[in-house]
Amino acid sequence: MSYSVKQSAYFVPFMVALAIHILVIGVLASVLSVPTLTLPPAAKSAAAQPGVIEAVSVNQAAVEQEMQKIAVEHLAQKQAQLTQQANLAAKQAALSKQQQRTRKTLAALKVERQSQQSELARLKQQRALFSRQLAQQDLQRKLAGEAKAQQSERAKELAGVVNKYKQLIRQQIYPNWPVLQKDRGLAVDLLINVSNSGTVLSVSVQRTSGSAAFDRSAVTAVYKSSPLPVPEEQDVFSLFKQFKLTMQPQNIVG
Repeated sequence: MSYSVKQSAYFVPFMVALAIHILVIGVLASVLSVPTLTLPPAAKSAAAQPGVIEAVSVNQAAVEQEMQKIAVEHLAQKQAQLTQQANLAAKQAALSKQQQRTRKTLAALKVERQSQQSELARLKQQRALFSRQLAQQDLQRKLAGEAKAQQSERAKELAGVVNKYKQLIRQQIYPNWPVLQKDRGLAVDLLINVSNSGTVLSVSVQRTSGSAAFDRSAVTAVYKSSPLPVPEEQDVFSLFKQFKLTMQPQNIVG
C-alpha cells in the first residue's frame, strides 16, 4: 500500500477528531466569554443561595467529564489507528518475506531444472555415442565375418591350387625316380626350395623313410626334374618357395 493510500485512510479520522476538539474548545470559549450580568437584588439573593452554586458546579464538572471522555475516545482512536498501522506493517513484512521465499524457491527450481536439462542432454549424447559404438562394433563384426569367410574361401582355393601343383610336380618327378620293387611300401618327406622359375635350389629330407638309399634316390629324382611346375601368381607362389612333398612309390601313375 502506497503512502498516499495510507494518508487518505488516516485523514478522515483525524479531521473528525479535530472537529470535535474545535467544537469543545468553542463551547468552552462561549461559556467563559459570557458577560457577567448585573442581577437584581432578588436574583443576587437567589444566586447567593447554595442550590444555585451547586447547579453551576455540576454543569462545569459535566463539561470537564465530557471533555475527558472525548479525550479518552480520541486517545483510543489514536491507539486503534496505531495498532492498525502496526498490524498492517506486520502483514506487509510477512508478505514481503513470503515473496522473498517464493522468489528463492522459484530460483532454486529454475537451477534444478537447468541441471536436469543438462543431465538429460548429457545422457542423450552418451546414448548417441553408445549407439554409434554398437553400430561400429556390429559393422566390425560383419566385416570380420566377411573377411573370415573370404579367407576361408581363399584358403580352400589356395589349398586346391597347392594340391594341383604338387600333383603336377609328382608327375614330373616320378618318371625320373627308379624305385625297386622292395621299396614300394616306403615313403619320404622332402623339403624343397625353388626359385620363381621353378628351378630346384635345395632338397633335404624332413622325415626319412628308414632307408638311406631310398631317400637319396628321391632327392636325386627331384634335382633331375628341375625346373618344377610352379604357379605364376605371387600369393600362390609364396607357398612354393619352400614346400614339403611326400614321395611314395605307390602314387606313381603308370
